[in-house]
Amino acid sequence: MAVDFIKYAKDSVNRYAAIVAYPATDRRDVQFVPLWKESELNGYPVGSSTLKNAVCSRLASDKNAIYGDSALARFVWTDIMQEIGDATDVYFCPDGLLNMLAVEYLPLDDTKPRFHRLTSFSKLTERGKKRNTTGSMLAVGGLDYNDEVEGTVSTAGKSNHDAIDYLHRKVGMGRLFSYLSGTKEEIAAIDSCVGRRLPLETACVKTEDEIKRELACGKYSALHLSTHGYSLSVDVDDRPEMFRDSLSEDRSLIASGIALSGANVAYKTDGGEDGVLSARELCDMNLKKVDMVVLSACQ
Repeated sequence: MAVDFIKYAKDSVNRYAAIVAYPATDRRDVQFVPLWKESELNGYPVGSSTLKNAVCSRLASDKNAIYGDSALARFVWTDIMQEIGDATDVYFCPDGLLNMLAVEYLPLDDTKPRFHRLTSFSKLTERGKKRNTTGSMLAVGGLDYNDEVEGTVSTAGKSNHDAIDYLHRKVGMGRLFSYLSGTKEEIAAIDSCVGRRLPLETACVKTEDEIKRELACGKYSALHLSTHGYSLSVDVDDRPEMFRDSLSEDRSLIASGIALSGANVAYKTDGGEDGVLSARELCDMNLKKVDMVVLSACQ
């Protein structure tokens, strides 16, 4: 089964629904299943808080309240489960607050199907296709964020400083990223246990431009990045309906990212990359030759 959660507006009220599709052997039509108003989901009482506040909270008690709440599980899944029936595997794509809520781990009964979270259903169409990949892995850690790396002019495409500009506006100027000694130890540990079984390269210097070029050309089929990650709060104003799915309008994609070599100083170089790889920039990267990426980072 496939379940596509969507958020939409009706009568000036934001609502959620699920589009449910059945296997090709099942002759039932695709179903549109209305769910709840956005305000009902966001304001659902969880412990002493609301679901939206608990999802955004950093307190373990709030997380425990969410994932121990069987009533919340029924609220989310009951109407959809009536359509799912006895399906053993359910592939779903979230939307809205569900991107931050692991609905697949809410405590349903023991008969629940196996849930598989996807960012896009296009991945299902690629199953079983063989791809020519190098099979080699890159593990990055121990980065120097103050390193004034030579050759920082972008060759991977049009460079921009949107990510660091946003960080400076939100957090302030100065050296934002400190050295993480544990990340160098981490990639050394990976080398000791993985390097014997497949081609592995470790690196303590990796610029944003290098990452973009090397992943695009298929030099590595697996990547482990051990570095700083950030996800800043962003105020999302209501925009006209036509712009709500526009990547260029979505500031939240610039508000999250990862730091690479020289991230504290690279922005001073005109025409070069800023050393910060934002989620927005990832949208422009061709990662079809990459099988796996591990982000070992906070936030």
